[in-house]
Amino acid sequence: MLMVGIAGASASHAASAAAASQPVYAVTPITAEAGIDEASFNSLGQIALTIFQGSCCDDAGYWSNGQVKILPLGLFCSTCGGFGGSADGINAAGQIAGSVDYNGNPNYQVFREDASTGAVTLIPTLGGRDAFPNGINGAGQIVGDSETASGDDHAFLWNGTSVRDLGTFGGHDSTALATSATGQAVGCADTAGGRVHPFRYQGGSLLDLHLPAGMTDGCAISVNASGTILGFAVSSVHPRACAVWLWRSGAFTIVPKVNGQCIITGQAEAGFPIFFSGGHIANGGQVVGSVNSAATGNPVPVVYQNGHDHIITGAQTPFDPESPTDLYTAPGWFGAASTNNLHGLISVLGQNGDGSNTLFLLTPIRIADEDNAAIAYSGGWTRVALAGAYGGHVERAAAAGRTATFQFTGKSISLIGVRRPGFGSARVLIDGAPHGTVSEAGPAAVRRRLSTIYFAQPGTHTLRLVVQSGPFELDAITVAPH
Repeated sequence: MLMVGIAGASASHAASAAAASQPVYAVTPITAEAGIDEASFNSLGQIALTIFQGSCCDDAGYWSNGQVKILPLGLFCSTCGGFGGSADGINAAGQIAGSVDYNGNPNYQVFREDASTGAVTLIPTLGGRDAFPNGINGAGQIVGDSETASGDDHAFLWNGTSVRDLGTFGGHDSTALATSATGQAVGCADTAGGRVHPFRYQGGSLLDLHLPAGMTDGCAISVNASGTILGFAVSSVHPRACAVWLWRSGAFTIVPKVNGQCIITGQAEAGFPIFFSGGHIANGGQVVGSVNSAATGNPVPVVYQNGHDHIITGAQTPFDPESPTDLYTAPGWFGAASTNNLHGLISVLGQNGDGSNTLFLLTPIRIADEDNAAIAYSGGWTRVALAGAYGGHVERAAAAGRTATFQFTGKSISLIGVRRPGFGSARVLIDGAPHGTVSEAGPAAVRRRLSTIYFAQPGTHTLRLVVQSGPFELDAITVAPH
């Protein structure tokens, strides 16, 4: 069994690769219809999506193994003011939490749907008209906020059979934004004094987490499996003051600012929090968010882990163009890193020039350059220098019949090659079974992602390329472990 890593890269770029301390990502733009409004991961890399459908409504859907699928809710928009459906969370069992403008009624109702069977469970409100979900855990329990009979909005926890009102700290409103363990929720609630405080609900009780020094309002927005809670706080006394924090066992850790900015920004004033950038903590402790670029003022994705944070740059995505939209002209990745999972997959939500959004899925990869010892070539391949190629070289097959074989362990694999007028093609086989053909004919370009193959689960496989016509040039192979 071979696991290919950066350490297996060619000598021509091994030094620079070893010096790079940040992960390298493959980038998958995820768009459907008019664009993506929201997204949320599970541990398998599936993403719950709220898909904007222009002026009419939203659809609830999800992305899995390279495909966007719309949930079969049987919904329609009766008017352009209709809402449709949203998908706000997905767990590893494929259960999706969302909300729906049910049958065209102005009642926003929470649902849970099994993506594989289509079975839908509608979840009652706390006595009022509307309810919205914000998270789902591995047990299928859902948290969110619901209107009460009195017209207030309260955090709720649905345990699979009944809905529990989590209450407030003496004020009117509260919201639950995330859940990880059974019977658990985090969020924020109004106090009797008109402030907003973060909470953890666990063991049937609502615990006020209070706030870091100097802050007056805040909210807990995410919690991981170890019980570490991520939140943000602001000050009503100093409007520009903010703090992003981690809470565990009664103690706060303040997340460093980037370029003088908090990596999660928002407002929390006597009511629900308003977020201006996404934020999430994964089970491994990785936190994602965004700040505004000092050069352009546009949002850029940020990762915080092990006490350090960094902006994701184009150097970490060597095989994909940076933010391919017409809104941004400066180099770099633009958008808010909105969610992540325990395997380091990150979503970045960026705005397009027409007002719609594109969701970029950033997947950590391992790279096998063309001269990696794990790639077995038949006779007739020649290593040649090529400007712009990864590591500066490609492996060229001039005629049909040449083969390249590579064993790997992972969830997906990509072939990196070139485009040239008059270039040839190769058949792709996975574990001996045909898996399509890739062509390199086209306008001149280097570091092209020729094909990406997804698998239902991570596993060990054998890739075999059989050149059908030449010339054909292999630049690199990338493997996503998860």
